[in-house]
Order: sequence, then C-alpha cells, then structure tokens
Amino acid sequence: MQRTFFFFLLAINFLIGQNSPVLLQIRDVWSGKPVQNAFLITAEDTLVTNEHGVVLLDLKFSEKQRIEIKAKGYFPEFISKEELKSPIIYLIPVEQTTFITVVRPRASSARLSVPSHQTYRSLLNQDALYSNVTDLLSQQSGAFVKSYGPAGSLKTIAIRGMSAEQTQVLLDGIPLNNLQLGSVDLSVYDTGDIGGFELYRGSNALLGGSGAIGGSINLKTEEPADELRVRSKIEYSSLKNKSVGVKLHLPFKSLRNLLSFTHSNGLNRYSVNEQGGKVRLKNRDYRQNHLSYKLRFNPLNKLAFKFYVSHFKKEAGSPKPFTGRFSEESNRARTSIDNTLLSAQLRYRAAASEILFQAYLRNEWMTYRDPSLLINYSVLHSVHFNQEKGLQGRFHYSPRQTLLLKSGVEIVEQKVSSSNAGRHGRRRFAAYLLSDWRLLDKRFTLQAFNINGGLRVERYSDLKTIFLPAAGLNASWTYFQLFASVGKNFRAPGFNDLYWQPGGNPDLRPEKSLNFEIGGRRSFYFKQWVGEAEVSVFRNKVQNQIKWLPAEGGIWKPFNISAVKSQGVEIDFRLEHVNEIHKLQFSYTYNQSIKNKAEFPGDRTVGNQLPFLPREQFGFSVQSGIKKLRAGLSANYSSFRFIDITNNPDHILPSYLVTKFWISGNFRLARFSLKPGIVIENPDNRSFEILKGYPLPTRYARFILKIKI
Repeated sequence: MQRTFFFFLLAINFLIGQNSPVLLQIRDVWSGKPVQNAFLITAEDTLVTNEHGVVLLDLKFSEKQRIEIKAKGYFPEFISKEELKSPIIYLIPVEQTTFITVVRPRASSARLSVPSHQTYRSLLNQDALYSNVTDLLSQQSGAFVKSYGPAGSLKTIAIRGMSAEQTQVLLDGIPLNNLQLGSVDLSVYDTGDIGGFELYRGSNALLGGSGAIGGSINLKTEEPADELRVRSKIEYSSLKNKSVGVKLHLPFKSLRNLLSFTHSNGLNRYSVNEQGGKVRLKNRDYRQNHLSYKLRFNPLNKLAFKFYVSHFKKEAGSPKPFTGRFSEESNRARTSIDNTLLSAQLRYRAAASEILFQAYLRNEWMTYRDPSLLINYSVLHSVHFNQEKGLQGRFHYSPRQTLLLKSGVEIVEQKVSSSNAGRHGRRRFAAYLLSDWRLLDKRFTLQAFNINGGLRVERYSDLKTIFLPAAGLNASWTYFQLFASVGKNFRAPGFNDLYWQPGGNPDLRPEKSLNFEIGGRRSFYFKQWVGEAEVSVFRNKVQNQIKWLPAEGGIWKPFNISAVKSQGVEIDFRLEHVNEIHKLQFSYTYNQSIKNKAEFPGDRTVGNQLPFLPREQFGFSVQSGIKKLRAGLSANYSSFRFIDITNNPDHILPSYLVTKFWISGNFRLARFSLKPGIVIENPDNRSFEILKGYPLPTRYARFILKIKI
C-alpha cells in the first residue's frame, strides 16, 4: 500500500506545476542510496523523509528563502527554490572518502568536484549476487581484471591499460600493494568483508601517490551500526566450493563494535577440452579465513576514535599454465599467505576544519613450495615476510564557503625478509597540498566553477625527491558537469625489482607518468527514473617503465628501458527507478596501450599493443523485479589480446563474451530477513581464458542465502 501511494505521488509530481507541491528524494552522494528520516526545515514547517528517502514539499515560499536539510551522519545542506529543479537532492556523509573530504556545505545538486572520472559503489544490500569485489570492478569502464582462474585464484586489476603494479590499491586509505611484487590479489576480498569501493581512473596526483600511474582503488570497510545487527551469508557452488560469513554489530554504551568472520574453501572441479577429450584440472583447491574487528568511539561530539584489526590466512594451489594432460600430472606447487593489518585513527572535526591521524602496521607472510622443482637437490621452498609501518596526517581547512584547502603528510617504513630478495628496508616520506576553489558561483547559469590544484612531494631513502604537480577544472550546471585535469605521478621500484637474486637491479629509476583527461557527465530525470551518463577521454605517457629482459649468463634482469603511451575513451551510462528495483548499467572502454620507445636499434615493436590488454571492453547489467523477487543479467565483453609484444596475429587470445544470470527473493520471518538466490555463471557454457594457460570454468551454479536479524 505504501509503495502504491509512493508511485501515485511521483506521477502527480510530474503533472503538477512548479508552484505546487513537489516530490523530492534525498540520497547519499557516495552510495546513491535513499536517506530516510532526513529533516527538511522551512520557516513554516519541518518535514521528514520516508523509508524511500522521499518527502512532499510545498513550494509556496519566496525565491530567497532557503531550506535546511539535516540527517544523522551527513553534512547539512541549504538549498534555494531554484535548486529544486532536480527531484534528487544529495547529502554528503560525514564518514566518506579518504581522498575527498568535504568540510563545508555544498550546493545540493552538485556532485563532488573532482576533475577526474571516478566511481563510488556501496556493496551493502546489493541485489546483484556478487561474491567478490572483482565481479563489480569488472563492470566498470577503464578497469580490466586479470583472472588466473575461478574462486580462490589470483586476481589482479589494471586500470587504463597500465599493469597491476601501476594500480594503487588501498583499504581505508592504507596502501595494500605487496612490497615485493607491487600488485594486490583482489580475490581475497569477499563482498561480505567490504562496505564499498572508490575507483579513481588516471595518474593524477590529486588522487594518490606511488603506484597510482593507472589509477587508485580505495576499498572501504563497513562502519559499525548504532543498533544490534546480525548478518550472515552461506554460499555453495557446483564446483564444490563453499563459503560462510557472519557479521555482528554490537553497540555497548558509547562504543560501536563490528566483528566479522568469513571462511571459504573449495575444490574448483572443472575440466578443459583438449584434442576432443576432457582434462580435469588439478591443484586449484583453496582454503581461506578472514577475521576482522572494528571499534568506533566518540568521546566528544567533534572527536572520533577508530581501531581496526584484520587477519587473513589462505592456503591454495598455485598452478602453472595449462599446456596439456602431461603438465597437469606434475602441477603441484602450493602457496600460503598470512596477512595482518592493524590501524588506529583519531579524527577531529570542527565547522570549517578537520584533522585526522592514522597509524597502521601491515605484516605479510608468504611461502611458495613446488615439489616438482629441485634447486641444488632440494625442493623449492621460498619464504617471504614483508612489513610496513605508517603514520598518516590529513588536514582540511575551509576558510570560506568557496575554498577548501587539503594537506597531509605520510611517514612510512618498509622492510622485507625474503629467501630470494634478502633483507632490505627503506623509508618513505610524502607531503601534499591541494586546493579546491569555487568561482562564479550561481553566475552566468553556472551552478559552480571549480579550480583544483596541488603539489605532492615524495621522497624514498634510496631515491631522489620527486615532485608531482597537478591541476584541474570543473564546471557544473544544474544537470551537467565538465571537467579536465593534468598531473604527474610515479611508481617506485619494488623490492623484487631491486634485489631479487639472481637479477635484481639496485640502479633502477622510478617510473614516471604524465596524465591528461577531459570529460563530462550529465544527470537526467524522467518521471520516476533517474540516470547519469559520463564520457571521459584520456592520455597517459609513462617513461622509465621497468621491464625484465634476458641478460648475460642466461638470467633475467629489470631495466628502465620502455616507454608506454595509453590513450582512449570511457563511457558509462546508468538508469534506475527511484524504488531501486529496476536498474540498468552500461560501460564501454576503448584503450590503446602501445609501446612508445625503441629498446634497441631497429626495434620493430614500437607502436605495438601491450600483451594481454584488450583494445575494447564493455560491461552490461540489468535488474528488475516484482514484489519480493529480483532478477538480473550481466555481460562482460573483451576484444582479442596479443600474447607478446610482437603482435603476431597467430599468437592471440580470442575475444570473449561472458554472461551471468541471477534471481533472488527477499522474505521476512518474524525478526529474520531471508534472501535466497541462485546465480548461473557462464550460462551459454563458453570456453575462454583471460591469461594464456589459465582457462576459466564453463557453466556452473552458485547458491546463496543471506540472513539478517
């Protein structure tokens, strides 16, 4: 009955005039979710939004009068009658992105003024039945997930045609990139362990430091709730994989606690076709556990303290590339990972300023054992331990309504102890100053015109000081926004690049990049529908790219020898009903990543596409439902990829189109909320591989049950 009345009001809102009551929906600018129990305070009355974030507002007030919008956990907004042309009003959450911190009210219909193509996604209460963060990232333009197999297998991500080592991955602002390898295995992050993510494309230093040549991904942990909550998830797949997860939100006086545990294990039983027969793949089993605890304490209204500890352990097969039935018989290499992260955060927030300090400790253990490989008559058994200690300080100050200044410092100590790279350590110091200046506010039909600028300085104890300037422009109208930016970034060599034996090169220089980007986004509204379209054109030039090449004595050694140019277009389109049941999303990427410098006289590979990176990608997903049922379909397409830099047309991985179908229900039983669902992966039973020698499963099913109390 409530929903029928809600749709009836929306229809009326479309037909009535501007001076009659209008229907508004209040949404979270970060997640896009409706905000219920938000207060709209006028001179005559105080109104409250319903469960859909909707309120009916009377427009019988003067043009100069402003309405105050307040909600718990959000910055207040003040809007005028002119700004009510849009039926959607966005509120900015207090607990928001690490990179973009707003400490003053902004225009209600203006999105965050970042001069870059960025995406924010909440993973809480997702209707689509995704199990891993990479499932969602593969739907985003500009992002290419490199998968070495099914669940439990290594999964890395490349943004805008760069490598996994050139993509910065963070957790609540804490860097996660492995100190030796430089990349991050995203398969370990279950959607039940992560509250959301922020995806920043491009090497702009406004958005991150070392390792962000391609872009940055900031994974966000869930915040403890103010009331008692219990959530659990059970999953089983026809590949003989199982997973169970439990989350407990436990408030106690002024303390807010969140305890989370996830266990997964599986056999990944599937086969590949070879010469008309089937070969059962081996050594792809896995077992992993993740335990985390988060505490939030607000001793004062303006002061907040957080503590977070996370422990992850994984044991799995580490299969070599599939080459045939014989190679599978000796495919027995194993890997073990044991990671711990501790962090403590203190935040002080005033009306026009904010100070944040965060200290963290990150330990990474990894062992690799291959019984079929003997070195000096001993089975290969390598052990690696990485440790990073860091202190971050972030300072934000808004001296007036139209100016935001952001600065910060980072002090980091890194150590490795490796059976192959030895014992080494180094220190990193970084400082930055950024500004966001709003000009021409409400003039010449512009809602806002922002100038962004900044300088980031990074210094490693074993490298020279690096200066990273950046600048951007952002022009906003009521429904339209244009942005442009230019900036430098870099990546410091990893410990394996410097010290791996044999072959490490301690004389390596940092990789450097120069990024250009221009784009626009358009919001639109039609009756009960809201949508957004975005187009971004980019170009990124990288110098001193590190590449491992054959050297004297038959060993491989890294050199600063390559240069890469990556350029392309990204298109995103999103349309959804205000009831959040009907949704449609489309993304398209054209990315030309080419070698831009000769490595030796007569090098004929200059201008060739980099291996394993597609020129074209698109992602599509649609969701709908009736009453308590939801169903959806998603598809991912990738064009062919070259296997090596010679771009031999006979050495390619063919294009693929992989789909997924899911259906779920949402039922209540007393105080329990039950959400059963089934996912059919690759329903048309296609054989494909993203990387040579690592075939992915054909058709299989996943069964999921989510329970909330």
